[in-house]
Amino acid sequence: MQDIQIKEYAYQVWRRRKLVLIFLATVMAITALFSARQTRVYRAATTIEIGAETPDAFFQDVVNVTPYGWWSALKYYETQYQVLQSRSLMSRVAERAIEKKLVKGVSVERLTSILKGGISIGSDDKSRLATIYFDDHDPQRAATFANLIAETYIDENLANKLRGVTQAVDWLTQRLDEIRKEKRVQEEELQKYKEEKRLVDVGDGGDVARANLHALAESLNRLKNKRIEIEAQYRKLKSLVKGTKRVDDLLGVVSSELLTKLKYDLAELRSQKGRFDQRYGKKHPKMVRLTAQIQAIEGSIRQEITNEVDRLKTRYLLAKAEEESIQKALEEQKLATLKAEEANRKLADIQMVTKMNQELFEALQKKLKEADLSALVRSNNIRVVDAALVPTSPIRPNVMANMVLALVIGLFGGIGLALGVESMDDTLKNHEDIDRYLQLPVLGVIPRLQSEDEEHPREIELLPFYEPTEPISEFYRTLRTNVMFLSANKGYKKVTVVSTSPSEGKTSCAVNLAVTMAQAGQKTILVELDLRRPRLHKKFKNSTREGFTDLLVGSSALDEIIRTSEVPNLDFITAGTIPPNPAELLASEAFKEAFRELEKRYDRIIVDSSPIAPVTDAVIIAQEVDGVLLVVRAGQTHRKAVRYALDQLKKVNSEVLGVVLNDVDVGRSGYADYQYYKYGYSHYGSDTEGDGDDVPKGPQLPTANA
Repeated sequence: MQDIQIKEYAYQVWRRRKLVLIFLATVMAITALFSARQTRVYRAATTIEIGAETPDAFFQDVVNVTPYGWWSALKYYETQYQVLQSRSLMSRVAERAIEKKLVKGVSVERLTSILKGGISIGSDDKSRLATIYFDDHDPQRAATFANLIAETYIDENLANKLRGVTQAVDWLTQRLDEIRKEKRVQEEELQKYKEEKRLVDVGDGGDVARANLHALAESLNRLKNKRIEIEAQYRKLKSLVKGTKRVDDLLGVVSSELLTKLKYDLAELRSQKGRFDQRYGKKHPKMVRLTAQIQAIEGSIRQEITNEVDRLKTRYLLAKAEEESIQKALEEQKLATLKAEEANRKLADIQMVTKMNQELFEALQKKLKEADLSALVRSNNIRVVDAALVPTSPIRPNVMANMVLALVIGLFGGIGLALGVESMDDTLKNHEDIDRYLQLPVLGVIPRLQSEDEEHPREIELLPFYEPTEPISEFYRTLRTNVMFLSANKGYKKVTVVSTSPSEGKTSCAVNLAVTMAQAGQKTILVELDLRRPRLHKKFKNSTREGFTDLLVGSSALDEIIRTSEVPNLDFITAGTIPPNPAELLASEAFKEAFRELEKRYDRIIVDSSPIAPVTDAVIIAQEVDGVLLVVRAGQTHRKAVRYALDQLKKVNSEVLGVVLNDVDVGRSGYADYQYYKYGYSHYGSDTEGDGDDVPKGPQLPTANA
């Protein structure tokens, strides 16, 4: 299905190939004209190397420099690319260009804008090279400005470094004097503070206080842990004694020699009581004595455990008192330590400031005494690798790219335009259109008659008789075969040929169908019932103006209006005098009687009717015939008109036999695949007679019912 759609689209484009070519040629021509009129722009390129950003040696020993990593390098290069395109740098370049008289009659502001609009930077992530591009209409000026921008950028970089070093030297000199004064003041303050606090060095007195504080803290921690342990034992034992009445539950809580002995005696007495219980009973003297002994031991155990609780309470209270004493001493020692540390801290701050001032003073003196300052200042990390050359060819317009783009746009745009036109074109153009939109069989496809002499075009009427070897004659014979096939199945004898509008080839199809019917040995009569625009009298030599209307009005008899043609077995009746009321005549009883008489005399009655759309004549005629043959002109007949005609015929219950697709351009309408002209039609007719009966039958087009 998709392959069929692609072929359909390709066929539609091929059919509109002239439109595609015109659109393509127009786009190409406009692009070529635009490219020719566009101003040439030349691009010059200067390549520079931007070395890594390193801290200036002048500050390395004074300032804490951040490590130079990958992220810093990336930011540095991005910054330099922005600087290269900055307005301030372009302004300096403009000033230099005007000073060197490279340009005339342009202000600095105007030239700055021009330079900023013409510059662009190209960079390579894999190297430290950057390319300064400058675009200009003048190739020489483009190269000059590219080199001047690089030169100015390098000079500005050096100037910025020199400016920074100069400012630093001035600042260092000023700070050196200030630090010298601060150093003297700090040294005096340090000495005075030592004398007031009687401190020999930082930490004097502080170490002893901290040691005492540490010892007290350790003692407090040890006593606190001991107190917590005793308190836990005391409270647990006290809780068990109060909450437990059974002696056995208290035996595992406290361990002592006395409790161990009592526990052993209790177990022995309970064992004896268990043995005697079965023998003597509970009231026996021995059992009473054992019970008393057991109760006495249990009381002793309870008393021993109570004594243990009291002993734990005493230990707990002692531990708590000792802890509180050490805690108080610790707090007093903390105050003493804080005072000592405060004195030491202030002394340390004074000494630190004094030391820093001394170190900074020495460093500044060292830097200011360096002899080779000029070598330090002139170091630069930027240089020109390749100076710009005068470009020889423009970068814009890119004629080749423009034309390729125009070719692509023109080709696809033309295809889209062709498909759009095809989608808006509702004419019936080929066999597939008939099948798709009308659902009717195609009984014949009549190609367009080609004429070598444009001043004297060939007549298609009677062509199967005069030129039986002409390929178009074979197409009419195919039409005859299909009509006869339908007639054999359903008995069609009277056939009217209609069209939706004039100039669709209805009359020529009717004439040539009648000729081919006669050539097949069928006694045929061709009746012209186009009573408004008759043409049949012009096609036959012995025809007169007297015809069918004269029969209907009673001025002529049937035998008087029947004419014999030069084609054997073919008679015809012309329309006759044009009446003022064609529809009324065709609906008369005389019309029906005439057709009944003709049906008795002839094997085939072919009627040339008027078009359906303008008048109702064809609809009236269709009611008196066996079938209707609808002629559609390829590429001109609209689908809506055909549907309207079919609706009119359907209303009167007329049977449409099929469609004849007329005036088909075989080379453009998709029928070239049938290769009609490869069957050797030029060899036909060597044994034919004038009647054409022996003309061999050509290939039959595929139809919906054959």
